[in-house]
Amino acid sequence: MSEKGEIDLAREADFLLGRLQVRPSLREIRLGGRAETLEPRVMQVLVLLAHADGAVVSRDQLIERCWGGRIVGEDAINRCIAKVRRVAELDGNESFAIETVTRVGYRLSHLKTATVESLTPPPEAPDAPQPRVVSAVPGVLPLAAAPPTRRVRSNWIWIAVIAVGLIAIPAAWVLLRPAQEWSIDRFQMLVSTPALEDQPALAPNGAMIAYAAGSGQNSRSLYLRNLTEGEAVRLTDDPRDEYSPAWSPQSDRIAFVRETPGKPCTIMVKPVPAGNEQEVAHCKTNESSRVAWGKDGALYFSDAPAANQTSRIVRFDLATGKRSDVTHPNPLIANDKEPQLSPDGKTLAFYRDQYPHSGIYLLDLASGNERRLTPDGLSVWGNGWTSDSSAVIVGTLQPDEPALWVYPLDGKPAKRLTFNQQEFGRIVGGPNNVAAVEVYTTRMSIVGADGRTLIERNSDILDPDMAADGSIVFVAYGTGGVSLVVKRPGKEPNKIASFKQVLNPHWSPDGSRIAFAMGDEKNSKIGVIRADGSARINVATMKADAQASAPVWSADGKSLLFSANDGHGWRLWRVAADGSAKPEALPGYGWYSAHFHGADIYATRFDKPGIWKLGDTPTQIIDNLSPDYWADWAIAGDTLAYVDFGDPKKTKIVLHPLNGGTDTIIDAPGIRQTVAGGVLALDPRSATPVYIRDLSDSDIALLHLAKR
Repeated sequence: MSEKGEIDLAREADFLLGRLQVRPSLREIRLGGRAETLEPRVMQVLVLLAHADGAVVSRDQLIERCWGGRIVGEDAINRCIAKVRRVAELDGNESFAIETVTRVGYRLSHLKTATVESLTPPPEAPDAPQPRVVSAVPGVLPLAAAPPTRRVRSNWIWIAVIAVGLIAIPAAWVLLRPAQEWSIDRFQMLVSTPALEDQPALAPNGAMIAYAAGSGQNSRSLYLRNLTEGEAVRLTDDPRDEYSPAWSPQSDRIAFVRETPGKPCTIMVKPVPAGNEQEVAHCKTNESSRVAWGKDGALYFSDAPAANQTSRIVRFDLATGKRSDVTHPNPLIANDKEPQLSPDGKTLAFYRDQYPHSGIYLLDLASGNERRLTPDGLSVWGNGWTSDSSAVIVGTLQPDEPALWVYPLDGKPAKRLTFNQQEFGRIVGGPNNVAAVEVYTTRMSIVGADGRTLIERNSDILDPDMAADGSIVFVAYGTGGVSLVVKRPGKEPNKIASFKQVLNPHWSPDGSRIAFAMGDEKNSKIGVIRADGSARINVATMKADAQASAPVWSADGKSLLFSANDGHGWRLWRVAADGSAKPEALPGYGWYSAHFHGADIYATRFDKPGIWKLGDTPTQIIDNLSPDYWADWAIAGDTLAYVDFGDPKKTKIVLHPLNGGTDTIIDAPGIRQTVAGGVLALDPRSATPVYIRDLSDSDIALLHLAKR
């Protein structure tokens, strides 16, 4: 193979690979009436292997012809080959298969060559000529041309046929033409540095992109970059965290969020490219938010009206200062966030966090009508509009694999845009069929107080808990869904069960069982499973909106305490660990998560910061744990530990002795900050902390979209 340079799909002829019709210029595979759109790189690899006609293609050749000679890691090549193998599975590997030649490369094998008869309809008469099929690549057939029609001798018949055809063709085209669908024409990595870059925003004039960048998610500033050339320019320079840029409709100003630890966030506006910034609005309660700038000139952001209420999307009129709620979630269990306005200014898309019924919703700003866009229970992350306001692009995390989907507003089925293992975060649409997306490289580790790494994975993990023998259980997100994983001392991690939704696993006192919370479309449940994955039972079943969570064991291992919402508010419930009785509610409302210390119960509140010791009169013992981090505390022995996120540049773990004494402060560099679940556990053998460290990176890419 002497070809040089990257394969140009636009110049590649269509061909047949067994029963599969391959159309490189459209990045399309057809099998009968079914069509699949491939990523450009996957199609390039398939074309290269097909051209090799069974010869081995080395990894160097793959890099040269499909990556343009750029430096590529082994994982990138492996993922791409895996996607080509999925193409072969479209017809059960009947047409071809990809064979790995150890230490050399790959070859396309088991080619099923189609015959001329299988490609063309039967002739109209015995003497009708057969079409000629010419193959430019040995073993690979180009698509056959349509067979010639029989010559008609009478001219008046020709005239009649042509006349009818001129009338019928436009009507038939309207009726029979395939529906246009969105696809990705080109993927372009735009910003990639060792820093964390996220929260992109494309200017309405199509010239620039704004984004947040910094060493972590607590120390970001805003940057501007031209989409075609030049280096990034820093727009803001404040020690506080600044993020969520949103362009004005005229592309002359940017609104953004400035976060001050322990205080409600501030909405700022700054002229572009230069000028003095101005405070325009304040959140009432939320420390963090996301802002969008509507075509009507108003700002939309998420906030809660009071400390004991959930977040909704609010509209802030810059001219009058008037603030009004535009979404109305369940005031006890749902939070609305991530607002994104359609380019035509008519529709607001937002994320409703309502476990286990979270998803993307649409709000018609004129009528106030609200409807769900994504399926119930689908784990989604980020949403952005197409340029024509006809569809919303949504990122999903499972159950199959990270992917981007297009959800048309007209009710047509969603279409998958990407087939890969790459995790995408927030996505925002822009003009000219361009979208910007966060591209994640996820890497998490569980470390001990001495900084020693206990577990490290290339996946999102949450909710660690440690047993008395040193075993660790945690929740892992991956291609198989959401799983419970157990790591025994000296052994590799072992997935013991997978779920649609699972969180908050905790070991029984003897280390033989694990309690956890899970949910589906109808119910929210507390379950118990043996540490080897066997004998799983449901011990409590509540309505899905109850959001049963955070089960903890009594000292004798016979009962569980968990939190749930009964429709009137959050409270604690007790249930037998063997499921032999129905759950019973403890007195009082507002309690959100709990831990045992002997027979004593300690708990957090849904509406106030801190930790209380329950009794006839609850006593507050910790006053600075935010309700947002309700899962980030633990008790072992006589020690209560919690994460102090008060200083974003120096997160700490506080060890508080329950029997009196002085607090111990432990630095926790890189500790993951999330409101989705817990990141902290205590080793019961030493009462020392174990926590999740985030080693992930985030970059920004452009997606050049097309609708065909």
